[in-house]
Amino acid sequence: MFDRMIGNFLKEEGKVTDTQLRQIYDYQSKHRSRLGVIAVSEGLISIAMAEEINDIQTTSDARFGEIALSKGYLTQENLQTLLEKQKDRFTSFCTSIYDLHIMDEWTLNSEINKYALRYSFNQDQLNILKKDDIDGIIDVFLADVEAEVKDLYAIYIKSFYRLIDEYVSFEKIQTKTNISAECIGLQNISGNGGYSVNISGSYNVLCDIAIKYTNEEIVETKEDALDAICEFINCVNGIYVTKKSYDEQSLELEPPEYMSNFANVSSDKIYSLPVVSDGRKLYINISNASTTQMK
Repeated sequence: MFDRMIGNFLKEEGKVTDTQLRQIYDYQSKHRSRLGVIAVSEGLISIAMAEEINDIQTTSDARFGEIALSKGYLTQENLQTLLEKQKDRFTSFCTSIYDLHIMDEWTLNSEINKYALRYSFNQDQLNILKKDDIDGIIDVFLADVEAEVKDLYAIYIKSFYRLIDEYVSFEKIQTKTNISAECIGLQNISGNGGYSVNISGSYNVLCDIAIKYTNEEIVETKEDALDAICEFINCVNGIYVTKKSYDEQSLELEPPEYMSNFANVSSDKIYSLPVVSDGRKLYINISNASTTQMK
């Protein structure tokens, strides 16, 4: 995840071209595998076990290793061995840049420090980001967000990572009172402390996300694309509501809705998280359900 953030930054700064960035990612992809793939190749679990865990992840906020441990498919020692075999993504990203002679170590470190300066990250925060741990990244980027909103965003980020794009990245969160976009899919969570969540962006971007989420080769209409976006929102909100029910917090999901020909969402305070997938941007927006309107 942090590798994509730095990659996008290098591209924005004109330090790498589109072609070079693709070369870096292609080179990097040959040196890293998913934990499940490693576990199967090492003979620690079967393909059927891996598929079962992947299915559980579509409706759970747990990682592959956590589920494998809970099911008794892996021991803690097995998991540690797998994690050691799974090469650190950010390290492999940097190594790819050096191996391809696109940038030397000093220059890359200088650019990383510029990135930290842009977002006012201190050295401790930068070190957390470099570990490329998704929970640590969420803590750094959402440090100033209230706990409940941060909890909901964490589920969205992890779900997007698992179900849509494992190379997703995001930028520093913003606060707004209005969201305007070509297409918006929205769902309200009703109840005490309920939120309104919407995903906004251009049709082309949301269509690509819909294709990845549904595993379809093509989405024919805007309505089909936004149906898929709303399905994703409903799935993630369902995980959040279920999680809150364990704390005896009663929340209900209202039917999702969308607008496909330019829309505006307004509220007294909207958190807006820029999400980057395949170099293109969409937004996950969260606000108080009782004060949110879409038109």
